[in-house]
Amino acid sequence: MHWAVKNRWATEWKKEVMVQCHLVRHQLDKFPLQMPSVTIYLYATVPFDLDGAYNAVKPILDGLKKDYAGIIEDDSPKFINLEVKQIKVVHRKDEHVEINIV
Repeated sequence: MHWAVKNRWATEWKKEVMVQCHLVRHQLDKFPLQMPSVTIYLYATVPFDLDGAYNAVKPILDGLKKDYAGIIEDDSPKFINLEVKQIKVVHRKDEHVEINIV
Protein backbone atom coordinates (compact mmCIF):
# COMPACT_ATOMS: atom_id res chain seq x y z
CA MET A 1 0.00 0.00 0.00
CA HIS A 2 1.32 3.45 -0.87
CA TRP A 3 2.49 5.38 2.20
CA ALA A 4 -0.02 8.19 1.65
CA VAL A 5 -2.95 5.76 1.45
CA LYS A 6 -1.67 3.92 4.54
CA ASN A 7 -1.40 7.24 6.39
CA ARG A 8 -5.01 8.16 5.50
CA TRP A 9 -6.24 4.77 6.73
CA ALA A 10 -4.30 5.13 9.99
CA THR A 11 -5.66 8.64 10.53
CA GLU A 12 -9.24 7.49 9.98
CA TRP A 13 -8.80 4.57 12.40
CA LYS A 14 -7.43 6.90 15.07
CA LYS A 15 -10.37 9.29 14.62
CA GLU A 16 -12.90 6.46 14.81
CA VAL A 17 -11.31 5.04 17.96
CA MET A 18 -11.37 8.48 19.57
CA VAL A 19 -15.06 8.99 18.72
CA GLN A 20 -16.06 5.56 20.02
CA CYS A 21 -14.06 6.06 23.24
CA HIS A 22 -15.79 9.36 23.91
CA LEU A 23 -19.14 7.61 23.58
CA VAL A 24 -18.29 5.15 26.39
CA ARG A 25 -15.92 7.35 28.42
CA HIS A 26 -18.37 7.52 31.35
CA GLN A 27 -18.03 3.71 31.78
CA LEU A 28 -14.28 3.89 32.34
CA ASP A 29 -12.18 5.03 35.29
CA LYS A 30 -9.66 7.82 35.65
CA PHE A 31 -7.50 8.44 32.58
CA PRO A 32 -5.08 7.34 31.40
CA LEU A 33 -5.75 3.86 32.75
CA GLN A 34 -2.89 2.28 34.68
CA MET A 35 -1.66 -0.96 33.06
CA PRO A 36 -4.98 -1.98 31.47
CA SER A 37 -5.47 -5.23 29.59
CA VAL A 38 -6.38 -4.37 26.00
CA THR A 39 -7.77 -7.16 23.85
CA ILE A 40 -8.49 -6.43 20.21
CA TYR A 41 -10.67 -8.87 18.31
CA LEU A 42 -10.26 -8.90 14.55
CA TYR A 43 -13.21 -10.50 12.76
CA ALA A 44 -12.04 -11.21 9.21
CA THR A 45 -12.69 -13.55 6.30
CA VAL A 46 -8.93 -13.97 5.79
CA PRO A 47 -6.97 -13.92 9.06
CA PHE A 48 -3.59 -12.18 9.28
CA ASP A 49 -0.40 -13.98 10.21
CA LEU A 50 0.67 -13.21 13.79
CA ASP A 51 2.94 -10.23 13.11
CA GLY A 52 0.47 -8.88 10.54
CA ALA A 53 -2.33 -8.92 13.13
CA TYR A 54 -0.30 -6.91 15.63
CA ASN A 55 0.80 -4.52 12.88
CA ALA A 56 -2.82 -4.08 11.74
CA VAL A 57 -3.95 -2.86 15.18
CA LYS A 58 -1.23 -0.18 15.49
CA PRO A 59 -3.52 2.69 14.35
CA ILE A 60 -6.14 1.50 16.84
CA LEU A 61 -3.62 1.59 19.70
CA ASP A 62 -2.43 5.01 18.57
CA GLY A 63 -6.04 6.20 18.77
CA LEU A 64 -6.25 5.03 22.39
CA LYS A 65 -3.12 6.93 23.46
CA LYS A 66 -3.20 10.07 25.58
CA ASP A 67 -2.77 12.46 22.63
CA TYR A 68 -5.99 11.16 21.05
CA ALA A 69 -8.65 9.43 23.18
CA GLY A 70 -6.55 9.59 26.34
CA ILE A 71 -7.43 6.06 27.46
CA ILE A 72 -3.85 4.73 27.69
CA GLU A 73 -0.55 6.47 28.41
CA ASP A 74 1.32 4.68 25.62
CA ASP A 75 1.11 1.43 23.66
CA SER A 76 4.40 -0.03 24.92
CA PRO A 77 4.41 -3.14 27.16
CA LYS A 78 5.37 -0.84 30.09
CA PHE A 79 1.88 0.67 29.98
CA ILE A 80 -0.55 -1.99 28.65
CA ASN A 81 -1.07 -5.73 28.38
CA LEU A 82 -1.99 -6.28 24.74
CA GLU A 83 -3.61 -9.29 23.17
CA VAL A 84 -4.84 -9.57 19.59
CA LYS A 85 -7.32 -12.33 18.78
CA GLN A 86 -8.61 -13.24 15.36
CA ILE A 87 -11.99 -14.73 14.58
CA LYS A 88 -12.68 -16.06 11.11
CA VAL A 89 -16.00 -15.03 9.61
CA VAL A 90 -17.59 -16.30 6.42
CA HIS A 91 -18.91 -13.09 4.89
CA ARG A 92 -17.23 -9.71 4.39
CA LYS A 93 -20.29 -8.00 5.83
CA ASP A 94 -19.42 -9.66 9.15
CA GLU A 95 -15.88 -8.24 9.27
CA HIS A 96 -15.33 -5.80 12.14
CA VAL A 97 -13.09 -4.94 15.08
CA GLU A 98 -13.92 -5.04 18.78
CA ILE A 99 -11.81 -3.54 21.55
CA ASN A 100 -12.06 -4.75 25.14
CA ILE A 101 -10.31 -2.69 27.83
CA VAL A 102 -10.22 -3.95 31.40
